Amino acid sequence: MFFIPTIMKTIFSTILILSIFINSSFAQQYWNEVSSGTTLKLNTISFGSDQVGYVGADDSTILKTTDGGSTWSVLQHTGITFTGSLRDVIDIDFLNANEGFLTINNSDTLTYYAGTVFKTVDGGSTWTQDFPNICSPIKTFHFDINNGFAIGASCFGGKTIDYKNNGNWTNTTYLSWNIDYLRAIAFQDTSYGIVGGDSATIHRTFDGGTTWDTINLGITNPSFNDAYIAELAFVNASTIIAATNLTNELFRISTDSGKTWTNSFTTSFMGPKVKSLTFSPKDSVISVGHAANSSNNLGTISHFNKTLNSFEEQSTRDILYDVAMTNDSIAFAVGDSGLIMTNKILLTGVQQLTAPIANLKVFPNPTANYIYIQHPTQTGKASLQVHNLLGQLLMENQVELIANKQLQLNIEDLPTGIYTLSLHLENSLHTTLIQKE
Repeated sequence: MFFIPTIMKTIFSTILILSIFINSSFAQQYWNEVSSGTTLKLNTISFGSDQVGYVGADDSTILKTTDGGSTWSVLQHTGITFTGSLRDVIDIDFLNANEGFLTINNSDTLTYYAGTVFKTVDGGSTWTQDFPNICSPIKTFHFDINNGFAIGASCFGGKTIDYKNNGNWTNTTYLSWNIDYLRAIAFQDTSYGIVGGDSATIHRTFDGGTTWDTINLGITNPSFNDAYIAELAFVNASTIIAATNLTNELFRISTDSGKTWTNSFTTSFMGPKVKSLTFSPKDSVISVGHAANSSNNLGTISHFNKTLNSFEEQSTRDILYDVAMTNDSIAFAVGDSGLIMTNKILLTGVQQLTAPIANLKVFPNPTANYIYIQHPTQTGKASLQVHNLLGQLLMENQVELIANKQLQLNIEDLPTGIYTLSLHLENSLHTTLIQKE
Protein backbone atom coordinates (compact mmCIF):
# COMPACT_ATOMS: atom_id res chain seq x y z
CA MET A 1 0.00 0.00 0.00
CA PHE A 2 1.44 3.38 -0.92
CA PHE A 3 0.45 6.87 -1.89
CA ILE A 4 1.88 8.49 -5.00
CA PRO A 5 2.94 12.15 -4.98
CA THR A 6 0.94 13.93 -7.68
CA ILE A 7 -0.44 17.29 -8.75
CA MET A 8 -4.07 17.97 -9.58
CA LYS A 9 -5.31 21.33 -10.85
CA THR A 10 -8.99 22.19 -10.97
CA ILE A 11 -11.69 24.50 -9.70
CA PHE A 12 -14.42 23.47 -7.31
CA SER A 13 -16.25 26.35 -5.63
CA THR A 14 -15.65 28.69 -2.76
CA ILE A 15 -15.74 25.71 -0.41
CA LEU A 16 -13.60 23.44 -2.58
CA ILE A 17 -10.40 24.88 -4.04
CA LEU A 18 -8.56 22.26 -6.00
CA SER A 19 -5.11 23.62 -6.61
CA ILE A 20 -3.48 20.65 -5.02
CA PHE A 21 -0.20 18.97 -4.32
CA ILE A 22 0.59 16.06 -2.07
CA ASN A 23 3.82 15.90 -0.10
CA SER A 24 5.51 13.08 1.74
CA SER A 25 3.82 13.75 5.07
CA PHE A 26 1.79 11.15 6.94
CA ALA A 27 -1.16 10.28 4.71
CA GLN A 28 -4.70 10.61 6.01
CA GLN A 29 -6.67 8.06 3.99
CA TYR A 30 -5.96 4.33 4.30
CA TRP A 31 -7.54 1.84 1.91
CA ASN A 32 -7.41 -1.88 2.63
CA GLU A 33 -8.89 -4.98 1.03
CA VAL A 34 -11.92 -6.78 2.42
CA SER A 35 -12.59 -10.42 1.61
CA SER A 36 -15.54 -10.83 -0.76
CA GLY A 37 -15.49 -14.62 -0.86
CA THR A 38 -15.54 -14.64 -4.66
CA THR A 39 -13.31 -14.05 -7.68
CA LEU A 40 -16.17 -12.79 -9.86
CA LYS A 41 -16.09 -9.33 -11.41
CA LEU A 42 -17.88 -6.92 -9.04
CA ASN A 43 -19.61 -4.18 -11.01
CA THR A 44 -21.64 -2.04 -8.66
CA ILE A 45 -22.16 -1.26 -4.97
CA SER A 46 -24.86 0.51 -2.97
CA PHE A 47 -25.52 0.98 0.75
CA GLY A 48 -29.10 1.29 1.95
CA SER A 49 -27.88 2.15 5.45
CA ASP A 50 -24.56 2.42 7.24
CA GLN A 51 -24.73 -1.30 8.06
CA VAL A 52 -26.55 -2.87 5.10
CA GLY A 53 -24.99 -2.85 1.64
CA TYR A 54 -25.22 -4.73 -1.66
CA VAL A 55 -22.79 -5.58 -4.48
CA GLY A 56 -23.87 -6.55 -7.98
CA ALA A 57 -21.56 -9.02 -9.73
CA ASP A 58 -21.22 -11.09 -12.88
CA ASP A 59 -22.89 -14.47 -13.29
CA SER A 60 -26.21 -13.60 -11.58
CA THR A 61 -24.52 -12.96 -8.21
CA ILE A 62 -25.40 -10.44 -5.49
CA LEU A 63 -23.36 -9.96 -2.32
CA LYS A 64 -24.78 -8.49 0.89
CA THR A 65 -23.35 -7.15 4.15
CA THR A 66 -25.24 -6.48 7.37
CA ASP A 67 -22.25 -5.39 9.48
CA GLY A 68 -21.14 -2.25 7.70
CA GLY A 69 -19.02 -4.02 5.09
CA SER A 70 -16.77 -6.04 7.40
CA THR A 71 -18.07 -9.32 5.97
CA TRP A 72 -19.90 -10.15 2.73
CA SER A 73 -21.86 -13.22 1.66
CA VAL A 74 -23.73 -14.36 -1.45
CA LEU A 75 -27.37 -13.32 -1.25
CA GLN A 76 -29.90 -16.07 -1.95
CA HIS A 77 -32.67 -14.54 -4.01
CA THR A 78 -35.63 -15.36 -6.25
CA GLY A 79 -37.57 -13.59 -9.01
CA ILE A 80 -34.75 -12.37 -11.24
CA THR A 81 -34.71 -13.73 -14.79
CA PHE A 82 -31.21 -14.20 -16.20
CA THR A 83 -30.41 -15.25 -19.77
CA GLY A 84 -27.24 -16.29 -21.58
CA SER A 85 -26.28 -12.75 -22.60
CA LEU A 86 -27.95 -10.99 -19.66
CA ARG A 87 -26.43 -12.60 -16.58
CA ASP A 88 -24.58 -9.67 -14.97
CA VAL A 89 -25.82 -7.21 -12.37
CA ILE A 90 -24.36 -3.96 -13.74
CA ASP A 91 -26.16 -1.46 -11.49
CA ILE A 92 -27.57 -1.64 -7.98
CA ASP A 93 -29.41 1.22 -6.27
CA PHE A 94 -30.78 0.86 -2.72
CA LEU A 95 -32.91 3.54 -1.07
CA ASN A 96 -32.77 1.98 2.39
CA ALA A 97 -31.87 -1.38 3.90
CA ASN A 98 -34.82 -3.16 2.26
CA GLU A 99 -35.94 -1.23 -0.85
CA GLY A 100 -33.81 -1.16 -3.97
CA PHE A 101 -33.38 -1.72 -7.70
CA LEU A 102 -30.92 -3.55 -9.91
CA THR A 103 -30.24 -3.64 -13.62
CA ILE A 104 -29.22 -6.68 -15.69
CA ASN A 105 -27.05 -6.46 -18.81
CA ASN A 106 -23.67 -7.64 -20.08
CA SER A 107 -20.91 -6.06 -17.96
CA ASP A 108 -18.22 -6.35 -20.65
CA THR A 109 -20.15 -5.35 -23.78
CA LEU A 110 -23.47 -3.62 -23.20
CA THR A 111 -26.21 -5.39 -25.13
CA TYR A 112 -28.35 -3.11 -27.28
CA TYR A 113 -32.07 -3.88 -27.42
CA ALA A 114 -31.83 -5.72 -24.09
CA GLY A 115 -31.55 -5.18 -20.36
CA THR A 116 -33.98 -5.48 -17.47
CA VAL A 117 -34.69 -3.70 -14.18
CA PHE A 118 -35.88 -5.46 -11.01
CA LYS A 119 -37.22 -4.17 -7.69
CA THR A 120 -37.07 -5.53 -4.13
CA VAL A 121 -38.80 -4.42 -0.93
CA ASP A 122 -37.52 -7.19 1.38
CA GLY A 123 -33.76 -6.67 1.40
CA GLY A 124 -33.06 -8.52 -1.84
CA SER A 125 -34.61 -11.88 -1.00
CA THR A 126 -37.32 -11.58 -3.66
CA TRP A 127 -37.42 -9.40 -6.77
CA THR A 128 -40.12 -8.35 -9.24
CA GLN A 129 -39.48 -6.91 -12.69
CA ASP A 130 -39.88 -3.18 -13.20
CA PHE A 131 -40.75 -2.05 -16.75
CA PRO A 132 -39.18 1.23 -17.89
CA ASN A 133 -39.95 2.15 -21.51
CA ILE A 134 -36.32 1.85 -22.58
CA CYS A 135 -34.80 -0.98 -24.60
CA SER A 136 -31.41 -1.14 -22.91
CA PRO A 137 -31.42 0.33 -19.38
CA ILE A 138 -28.07 0.37 -17.59
CA LYS A 139 -28.72 2.50 -14.50
CA THR A 140 -31.57 3.76 -12.31
CA PHE A 141 -31.92 6.71 -9.95
CA HIS A 142 -34.82 6.86 -7.49
CA PHE A 143 -36.09 9.45 -5.04
CA ASP A 144 -38.33 6.80 -3.49
CA ILE A 145 -39.69 3.40 -4.47
CA ASN A 146 -42.29 4.93 -6.85
CA ASN A 147 -40.48 7.91 -8.36
CA GLY A 148 -37.25 8.00 -10.33
CA PHE A 149 -35.45 7.56 -13.63
CA ALA A 150 -33.88 4.88 -15.81
CA ILE A 151 -31.12 5.72 -18.30
CA GLY A 152 -29.42 3.85 -21.14
CA ALA A 153 -30.12 3.47 -24.86
CA SER A 154 -33.18 3.11 -27.07
CA CYS A 155 -33.77 0.30 -29.53
CA PHE A 156 -33.30 2.28 -32.72
CA GLY A 157 -31.47 5.32 -31.45
CA GLY A 158 -29.15 6.40 -28.72
CA LYS A 159 -29.15 8.09 -25.31
CA THR A 160 -32.51 7.69 -23.62
CA ILE A 161 -34.01 8.58 -20.24
CA ASP A 162 -37.31 7.37 -18.82
CA TYR A 163 -39.23 8.97 -15.95
CA LYS A 164 -41.28 7.04 -13.36
CA ASN A 165 -44.05 9.01 -11.64
CA ASN A 166 -46.14 7.45 -8.84
CA GLY A 167 -45.06 3.97 -9.89
CA ASN A 168 -45.76 4.42 -13.61
CA TRP A 169 -43.19 4.92 -16.37
CA THR A 170 -44.77 7.86 -18.14
CA ASN A 171 -42.25 10.00 -20.04
CA THR A 172 -39.50 8.74 -22.35
CA THR A 173 -37.01 11.29 -23.70
CA TYR A 174 -34.62 10.54 -26.58
CA LEU A 175 -31.49 12.68 -26.34
CA SER A 176 -29.60 11.40 -29.39
CA TRP A 177 -30.02 9.15 -32.40
CA ASN A 178 -26.55 7.66 -32.52
CA ILE A 179 -25.65 4.26 -31.15
CA ASP A 180 -24.62 5.55 -27.74
CA TYR A 181 -25.58 5.38 -24.06
CA LEU A 182 -26.38 7.53 -21.10
CA ARG A 183 -24.17 6.27 -18.27
CA ALA A 184 -24.42 8.75 -15.38
CA ILE A 185 -27.21 10.51 -13.50
CA ALA A 186 -27.44 12.77 -10.45
CA PHE A 187 -30.08 15.03 -8.93
CA GLN A 188 -29.75 17.95 -6.56
CA ASP A 189 -33.48 17.82 -5.80
CA THR A 190 -36.58 16.42 -7.47
CA SER A 191 -36.57 19.18 -10.11
CA TYR A 192 -32.90 19.83 -10.87
CA GLY A 193 -30.89 16.96 -12.34
CA ILE A 194 -28.18 16.07 -14.82
CA VAL A 195 -27.34 13.05 -17.02
CA GLY A 196 -24.33 12.23 -19.17
CA GLY A 197 -22.76 9.51 -21.22
CA ASP A 198 -21.16 8.78 -24.56
CA SER A 199 -19.80 11.51 -26.86
CA ALA A 200 -18.91 13.58 -23.77
CA THR A 201 -22.14 15.56 -23.55
CA ILE A 202 -24.34 16.23 -20.54
CA HIS A 203 -28.03 17.12 -20.34
CA ARG A 204 -29.78 19.14 -17.63
CA THR A 205 -33.36 19.34 -16.41
CA PHE A 206 -34.86 22.02 -14.18
CA ASP A 207 -38.43 20.75 -14.30
CA GLY A 208 -38.16 17.21 -12.96
CA GLY A 209 -37.34 15.54 -16.28
CA THR A 210 -39.98 17.02 -18.57
CA THR A 211 -37.38 18.86 -20.66
CA TRP A 212 -33.62 18.51 -21.03
CA ASP A 213 -30.95 20.72 -22.59
CA THR A 214 -27.58 19.66 -24.08
CA ILE A 215 -24.13 20.88 -23.00
CA ASN A 216 -20.81 19.86 -24.55
CA LEU A 217 -17.95 19.45 -22.08
CA GLY A 218 -15.42 20.81 -24.54
CA ILE A 219 -13.56 17.59 -25.29
CA THR A 220 -11.98 17.76 -28.74
CA ASN A 221 -13.55 15.45 -31.35
CA PRO A 222 -15.19 13.06 -28.89
CA SER A 223 -16.63 9.78 -30.08
CA PHE A 224 -18.95 7.65 -28.05
CA ASN A 225 -16.47 4.82 -27.47
CA ASP A 226 -13.38 6.80 -26.45
CA ALA A 227 -14.72 9.80 -24.51
CA TYR A 228 -17.66 9.41 -22.18
CA ILE A 229 -19.01 10.67 -18.87
CA ALA A 230 -18.63 7.83 -16.37
CA GLU A 231 -20.18 9.51 -13.31
CA LEU A 232 -21.76 12.75 -12.11
CA ALA A 233 -22.08 14.17 -8.59
CA PHE A 234 -23.46 17.37 -7.08
CA VAL A 235 -21.32 19.21 -4.54
CA ASN A 236 -24.03 21.84 -4.16
CA ALA A 237 -26.63 23.49 -6.37
CA SER A 238 -24.03 25.23 -8.54
CA THR A 239 -21.01 22.91 -8.38
CA ILE A 240 -21.05 19.60 -10.25
CA ILE A 241 -18.30 17.04 -10.80
CA ALA A 242 -18.14 14.95 -13.99
CA ALA A 243 -15.78 11.98 -14.15
CA THR A 244 -14.56 11.07 -17.62
CA ASN A 245 -12.84 7.94 -18.89
CA LEU A 246 -10.02 9.99 -20.41
CA THR A 247 -6.46 9.18 -19.32
CA ASN A 248 -4.93 11.85 -17.09
CA GLU A 249 -8.22 13.71 -16.67
CA LEU A 250 -9.78 12.86 -13.36
CA PHE A 251 -12.69 15.31 -13.47
CA ARG A 252 -14.40 18.14 -15.23
CA ILE A 253 -15.87 20.72 -12.86
CA SER A 254 -18.74 23.13 -13.32
CA THR A 255 -19.39 25.96 -10.87
CA ASP A 256 -22.34 27.47 -12.76
CA SER A 257 -24.88 24.64 -12.59
CA GLY A 258 -23.44 22.76 -15.55
CA LYS A 259 -23.39 25.57 -18.10
CA THR A 260 -19.59 25.63 -18.49
CA TRP A 261 -16.92 23.11 -17.47
CA THR A 262 -13.25 23.35 -16.50
CA ASN A 263 -10.69 20.64 -17.11
CA SER A 264 -9.21 18.95 -14.07
CA PHE A 265 -6.13 16.82 -14.66
CA THR A 266 -3.44 14.87 -12.85
CA THR A 267 0.16 14.24 -13.76
CA SER A 268 0.13 10.82 -12.12
CA PHE A 269 2.22 8.33 -14.03
CA MET A 270 -0.59 5.78 -13.64
CA GLY A 271 -2.80 7.79 -16.02
CA PRO A 272 -6.05 6.84 -14.27
CA LYS A 273 -9.27 6.34 -16.18
CA VAL A 274 -12.10 7.08 -13.77
CA LYS A 275 -14.94 4.57 -13.64
CA SER A 276 -16.88 6.01 -10.71
CA LEU A 277 -16.82 8.77 -8.12
CA THR A 278 -18.66 9.70 -4.97
CA PHE A 279 -18.91 12.93 -3.02
CA SER A 280 -18.54 12.87 0.75
CA PRO A 281 -19.81 15.91 2.69
CA LYS A 282 -16.93 15.32 5.12
CA ASP A 283 -14.04 14.22 2.89
CA SER A 284 -14.88 15.69 -0.53
CA VAL A 285 -14.27 13.49 -3.57
CA ILE A 286 -13.31 9.83 -3.97
CA SER A 287 -12.85 8.36 -7.46
CA VAL A 288 -11.89 4.87 -8.58
CA GLY A 289 -10.86 3.35 -11.88
CA HIS A 290 -8.13 1.86 -14.02
CA ALA A 291 -4.40 2.61 -13.98
CA ALA A 292 -4.28 2.87 -17.74
CA ASN A 293 -0.50 3.44 -17.94
CA SER A 294 0.27 0.26 -16.03
CA SER A 295 1.45 -2.86 -17.85
CA ASN A 296 -0.78 -4.81 -15.47
CA ASN A 297 -4.49 -4.30 -14.95
CA LEU A 298 -4.02 -2.25 -11.79
CA GLY A 299 -6.76 -0.11 -10.35
CA THR A 300 -6.57 3.31 -8.72
CA ILE A 301 -8.24 5.12 -5.85
CA SER A 302 -7.98 8.91 -5.83
CA HIS A 303 -9.06 10.89 -2.78
CA PHE A 304 -9.20 14.65 -2.31
CA ASN A 305 -9.59 15.79 1.29
CA LYS A 306 -10.94 19.35 1.40
CA THR A 307 -10.21 19.75 5.12
CA LEU A 308 -6.54 18.83 4.74
CA ASN A 309 -6.28 20.26 1.20
CA SER A 310 -4.47 17.10 0.12
CA PHE A 311 -4.75 14.73 -2.82
CA GLU A 312 -3.87 11.07 -2.41
CA GLU A 313 -3.67 8.27 -4.94
CA GLN A 314 -3.28 4.56 -4.31
CA SER A 315 -2.94 1.61 -6.65
CA THR A 316 -4.97 -1.58 -6.23
CA ARG A 317 -4.37 -5.10 -7.50
CA ASP A 318 -7.27 -4.94 -9.98
CA ILE A 319 -9.44 -2.40 -11.78
CA LEU A 320 -12.20 -0.81 -9.69
CA TYR A 321 -15.62 -0.05 -11.21
CA ASP A 322 -17.76 1.55 -8.53
CA VAL A 323 -17.53 3.32 -5.17
CA ALA A 324 -20.21 4.18 -2.60
CA MET A 325 -20.41 5.86 0.81
CA THR A 326 -21.88 4.20 3.92
CA ASN A 327 -21.92 7.50 5.82
CA ASP A 328 -20.14 10.87 5.66
CA SER A 329 -16.64 9.39 5.69
CA ILE A 330 -16.60 5.60 5.10
CA ALA A 331 -16.51 4.34 1.50
CA PHE A 332 -16.29 0.96 -0.25
CA ALA A 333 -15.12 0.28 -3.82
CA VAL A 334 -15.52 -2.87 -5.93
CA GLY A 335 -13.82 -4.29 -9.00
CA ASP A 336 -12.27 -7.20 -10.86
CA SER A 337 -11.56 -10.63 -9.35
CA GLY A 338 -13.76 -10.09 -6.30
CA LEU A 339 -11.87 -6.99 -5.15
CA ILE A 340 -13.48 -4.92 -2.38
CA MET A 341 -11.54 -1.96 -0.95
CA THR A 342 -12.49 0.30 1.96
CA ASN A 343 -11.12 3.22 3.94
CA LYS A 344 -12.78 1.77 7.05
CA ILE A 345 -10.36 0.43 9.64
CA LEU A 346 -11.27 -3.21 10.20
CA LEU A 347 -9.68 -4.79 13.27
CA THR A 348 -10.36 -8.50 12.90
CA GLY A 349 -9.66 -10.22 16.21
CA VAL A 350 -8.80 -6.92 17.93
CA GLN A 351 -11.46 -5.00 19.84
CA GLN A 352 -11.26 -1.22 19.87
CA LEU A 353 -12.13 0.33 23.23
CA THR A 354 -14.25 3.47 23.25
CA ALA A 355 -12.02 4.86 26.03
CA PRO A 356 -8.36 4.08 25.20
CA ILE A 357 -5.59 4.35 27.76
CA ALA A 358 -5.19 8.03 28.59
CA ASN A 359 -1.75 9.69 28.28
CA LEU A 360 -0.15 6.74 26.46
CA LYS A 361 2.56 7.96 24.07
CA VAL A 362 3.44 6.02 20.88
CA PHE A 363 6.30 7.64 18.94
CA PRO A 364 7.84 8.38 16.49
CA ASN A 365 5.11 7.89 13.95
CA PRO A 366 5.87 7.35 11.09
CA THR A 367 9.16 5.50 11.56
CA ALA A 368 11.50 3.23 9.63
CA ASN A 369 12.62 1.02 12.51
CA TYR A 370 11.72 1.59 16.17
CA ILE A 371 8.45 2.47 17.88
CA TYR A 372 8.53 3.61 21.53
CA ILE A 373 5.66 3.28 24.00
CA GLN A 374 5.56 5.25 27.26
CA HIS A 375 3.04 5.96 30.04
CA PRO A 376 3.57 8.26 33.03
CA THR A 377 1.86 6.02 35.64
CA GLN A 378 0.92 2.58 34.24
CA THR A 379 2.94 -0.44 35.40
CA GLY A 380 2.39 -4.13 34.67
CA LYS A 381 2.78 -6.99 32.25
CA ALA A 382 1.50 -6.27 28.77
CA SER A 383 1.26 -7.71 25.28
CA LEU A 384 2.27 -5.70 22.22
CA GLN A 385 0.66 -6.79 18.94
CA VAL A 386 0.94 -5.52 15.39
CA HIS A 387 -1.82 -6.37 12.87
CA ASN A 388 -2.13 -5.46 9.21
CA LEU A 389 -5.29 -3.74 8.03
CA LEU A 390 -6.92 -7.09 7.24
CA GLY A 391 -6.59 -7.99 10.92
CA GLN A 392 -3.80 -10.55 10.48
CA LEU A 393 -1.41 -10.78 13.44
CA LEU A 394 2.16 -10.05 12.30
CA MET A 395 4.04 -9.46 15.56
CA GLU A 396 3.46 -10.18 19.26
CA ASN A 397 5.79 -9.43 22.20
CA GLN A 398 5.26 -9.97 25.94
CA VAL A 399 6.64 -6.93 27.76
CA GLU A 400 6.84 -5.28 31.18
CA LEU A 401 5.41 -1.76 31.20
CA ILE A 402 7.10 0.46 33.80
CA ALA A 403 5.81 3.92 34.61
CA ASN A 404 7.57 6.72 32.71
CA LYS A 405 9.99 4.32 30.96
CA GLN A 406 10.09 3.69 27.23
CA LEU A 407 9.25 0.32 25.69
CA GLN A 408 10.97 -0.31 22.37
CA LEU A 409 9.44 -2.27 19.47
CA ASN A 410 11.51 -3.03 16.35
CA ILE A 411 9.37 -2.95 13.17
CA GLU A 412 12.15 -2.57 10.60
CA ASP A 413 11.40 -5.97 9.05
CA LEU A 414 7.81 -5.02 8.23
CA PRO A 415 7.03 -3.86 4.68
CA THR A 416 6.27 -0.18 4.19
CA GLY A 417 2.65 0.48 5.04
CA ILE A 418 -0.01 1.17 7.67
CA TYR A 419 -0.50 -1.15 10.68
CA THR A 420 -2.47 -1.38 13.91
CA LEU A 421 -0.44 -1.38 17.13
CA SER A 422 -2.25 -2.81 20.18
CA LEU A 423 -1.13 -2.67 23.81
CA HIS A 424 -2.97 -5.18 26.00
CA LEU A 425 -2.84 -4.63 29.75
CA GLU A 426 -4.67 -6.76 32.31
CA ASN A 427 -7.96 -4.87 32.15
CA SER A 428 -7.46 -2.49 29.27
CA LEU A 429 -6.55 -2.26 25.62
CA HIS A 430 -5.13 0.60 23.55
CA THR A 431 -4.97 0.53 19.74
CA THR A 432 -3.50 3.06 17.34
CA LEU A 433 -2.41 3.28 13.71
CA ILE A 434 1.30 3.38 12.93
CA GLN A 435 3.10 3.90 9.63
CA LYS A 436 6.26 1.99 8.65
CA GLU A 437 8.29 4.14 6.26
